[in-house]
Amino acid sequence: SGDPVAMGKAYEKAMEGVGQDVSSTGLWQEYVNYLRNLKVNNQYEDSQRKNHLRRAYQKCLQVPMHGVERFWGEYEAWEKSLDPNNVQQADMVVRTFEPK
Repeated sequence: SGDPVAMGKAYEKAMEGVGQDVSSTGLWQEYVNYLRNLKVNNQYEDSQRKNHLRRAYQKCLQVPMHGVERFWGEYEAWEKSLDPNNVQQADMVVRTFEPK
């Protein structure tokens, strides 16, 4: 538990330091899981959590690390779960970060 702001900053600092490493898969998974499971108290905090999680996924998908393909499926499923009535928008967001 602890202070969520401090935890978030600690993860972000760690990601800046070693998040580009080919072996950083476990650290990215921990960060994504932390954000997915972060307790929120209101709609604003939930929106902030979703924005942070989206950015984390999008950053991690840019890293040439072992197992990055696992994050594609997770990210796509998560985006689509946010608004089942707007799957096309989710597809568009996800496709923006696919390798060219």
